[in-house]
Amino acid sequence: METLGHLHPWLIHFPIGLLLVASILIIYSHMAKKEFESFIHIALWVGFVFSILASISGWFLSNNSEQDHQALLWHQWTAISTCLITGLVLFFKKWRFYLSFILFGAICFTGHLGSVLTYGEGYFLFVQKKISSIVGPVIKKSVVSDPLIGDDVVEFNEPLVTSPACEAVLEAFDAGLVQEFQAKQISLVEQEENRLSANFLHVKNDFVDIFREFQKLAPWVVQLKLANQKSVDFSLFKNFSRLEDVDVSKTNLDNGDLVYLRELKQLKRLNLVGTQASDAGIGNLMAMKNLKKVYVWQSSLSPQALEKWKQVNPELLIETGQFSFVKPDSLKTLTR
Repeated sequence: METLGHLHPWLIHFPIGLLLVASILIIYSHMAKKEFESFIHIALWVGFVFSILASISGWFLSNNSEQDHQALLWHQWTAISTCLITGLVLFFKKWRFYLSFILFGAICFTGHLGSVLTYGEGYFLFVQKKISSIVGPVIKKSVVSDPLIGDDVVEFNEPLVTSPACEAVLEAFDAGLVQEFQAKQISLVEQEENRLSANFLHVKNDFVDIFREFQKLAPWVVQLKLANQKSVDFSLFKNFSRLEDVDVSKTNLDNGDLVYLRELKQLKRLNLVGTQASDAGIGNLMAMKNLKKVYVWQSSLSPQALEKWKQVNPELLIETGQFSFVKPDSLKTLTR
């Protein structure tokens, strides 16, 4: 079932493109009095079938997902609704023109929610805000060397007041920072003011050097995704003092590295899937008092160790990857 769930990214993009084109052609053919009925009919049928397959695979994927429940619930229901709207457009030709507007909007909105799950809240505004909202806070709150006032360590919530000489240094500092990290395929998203999400999924080469250089932004990172990276230097985690969400699934993490994770006092969510974490490291894991959710399947943690961990932290939700087919939770209030 987990394998079927992982087919979701492969299945979803084809019907999205096909149904968007079909919607546009329906609107265009109606307004321009052009005939595209054959293509529209085939596109709707194929898109309808693949959207159902994508929804089913997404449903399987959600059972083993670390994503926020509320965001996942929204994406789940909008996807199902989009499938139903596609069926209406396909079978109710009389209303096809009007329904195509709804279908177009539903696809865009559902796709947006999927992107939020993948890249984090605020991903869409990142391009417009990357200089003013991301580099800005980093520049204003960096440790600087001012020849007139000496070295100062700047508090996170305090404004920076420097001399003109120091301002020149700061202006030079921001010149290529964002371009530098984007060019190295790090996905940066501002979740809230001064709170960054960093995803290293697409960093394939020179990870060790890139991650070490990325320490410049460490104090502002609250979410860090290092999945599938096999050469993570966990000793550098000491610089990420504000981390709340860490994904180290299928990395080189072992029990010795857990000592660095236990120092993350604000950590609330941890993904240990496919790592070498075992019962020998349970002491360091139990020391994470603020942890609310952890993912442990494909690790070496035994049920007995997990039960012991649960006793120490009763509020901790431990996801073991045991599949259960559940319908979307219709009893919870849909809020954003």
